[in-house]
Amino acid sequence: MRVIWTNEALQDRADVWDYMAADNPQAVVRMDELFSDAAARHADHPKLVRHESYRLVYEISGDTL
Repeated sequence: MRVIWTNEALQDRADVWDYMAADNPQAVVRMDELFSDAAARHADHPKLVRHESYRLVYEISGDTL
């Protein structure tokens, strides 16, 4: 499956970045990597990926996530 980030999702990532960057720049880089990694895992297994601390909301449409 191919992952496409909506404009709203990209804005949410930017908002998280802005919020966390002032306090802990290293943590925000790691959090953004976690978002990217989770999205990539969703592409391979869209119904099986879970994380205890955050939630990615997505829609499956054909071969696009």
